[in-house]
Amino acid sequence: PRKKRTRNAEQMEHNRVAQQKYRERKKLENRDLQAAVDMLTAELAAMKAWEVRAAQLEASNTDLGTRLATSEGALKAAQAAAAEKDALIAQQAKQLADQTEVVASQQKIILDQHAKLRIQEDIMANLKERLRESCEDAWVTLGKDKDPDPQT
Repeated sequence: PRKKRTRNAEQMEHNRVAQQKYRERKKLENRDLQAAVDMLTAELAAMKAWEVRAAQLEASNTDLGTRLATSEGALKAAQAAAAEKDALIAQQAKQLADQTEVVASQQKIILDQHAKLRIQEDIMANLKERLRESCEDAWVTLGKDKDPDPQT
């Protein structure tokens, strides 16, 4: 067996102080390590929370992308339908303008015919008057004073 080493009081005091400093250093190291572990644990929890939030945002982004694509399709369909309706309206407006021109032309023809009719009525009235006068002259020449039928 080993022989037990004997130490004097000064050595023992020095050893005791060295052991106390060692324990104190270890306590500080443990406290620093625990603080680092706590900080890293908090950072890890924060990173996990960010990962969860990122996953939620990715899912939301995917959903919005799908909805946007659907909306774009619907918008393009609505725009195509509107373009078709615009083309139809333009065609109908052209037809209406053409028909308006035809109606205006026909109205002018009708007005011209009314004017010609009035002229012909005036001519007929003038001819009737001349015929009546000629008949009266003929009756006078034949020796009769009055026309038996003034309507003719």
